[in-house]
Amino acid sequence: MKIICRSRLNTINLFLILKFIRIQQFLYYMKKIFCKRYLASYIITCMAILAHQPTFADGAIERIIQAHPVASYPATIPLYENEVQIQLTKDNIEQVYRFFKSRLQAGDRLQAFTDNDGTSGYRLIYEETIDGQQKLLTLLEFSSRTTKDSLHPALGELRAQMMSAKRSQADYQAIEKKYASLNTAFFRHVTDEQGATVSEGNKIYQEAKKRILPPKVQISEQEYSKGNARAQDIRQRMQELKAKGDTAGIVALSQQLYGSPKQTAPGAATIQAYEKDTWDDWSACLKELYEVAYWTRLKYYTKSTQQN
Repeated sequence: MKIICRSRLNTINLFLILKFIRIQQFLYYMKKIFCKRYLASYIITCMAILAHQPTFADGAIERIIQAHPVASYPATIPLYENEVQIQLTKDNIEQVYRFFKSRLQAGDRLQAFTDNDGTSGYRLIYEETIDGQQKLLTLLEFSSRTTKDSLHPALGELRAQMMSAKRSQADYQAIEKKYASLNTAFFRHVTDEQGATVSEGNKIYQEAKKRILPPKVQISEQEYSKGNARAQDIRQRMQELKAKGDTAGIVALSQQLYGSPKQTAPGAATIQAYEKDTWDDWSACLKELYEVAYWTRLKYYTKSTQQN
């Protein structure tokens, strides 16, 4: 009886193999089947395919768990362009959880998880008993970022203005309440000016930073050497005045050595830029970031079906 079952099993496997061969190839093999050379090649190929199938210790073919399609969550965009496996949605994770929970099939369950990258969520796991063994397969996972204590850098710029008394605490608290969650958002990946793939959120912030904050003052090597020589000369003269006890002379030279940055044109421009009220500029940056922020990430491990 066992030999007969195995024979039937091999016959079924041969049939499945033939189903995956294109019709044109199948007809071609049938025409050549009467030639011993082609017949031998065909038999060897079939035997090689059967030899690589998973088997139990007694030689019987092992059945493998098969994934079933899962529902495609609506209103999503791909994290990476031209890649559909990872998707982002503006819905929170509770909404996504309810969506998939209402569409569970036999053998499905949602299992909570927490990752080391600061995300937590649920995995959609399919479980099936095959030949007396429990088989598990992850079909999908969706997650959100946990709340962090740190602020988004753009929001930090406004906090700094509040701390320096440029704006009231009430003004800052109102905008913080609206945008504090930005530090837990997902952003799709886009191409920057250099052709590199970057987070859209980081791209927006860096562009705003470049536009709002003053550029770093660049000093040539010649200017640096000249200023360093002058500083050494002043320090030498201060030592001489110290030996003489000339306090007034030391103070005068100290002012030359440690003069205000406003005494130079680049220094004055930098200070003026930092003293400028940039509240509205950073508020606009936060608004732009919020518009492209997504709150839940989905990763499909099997085929998804479109929902109507």
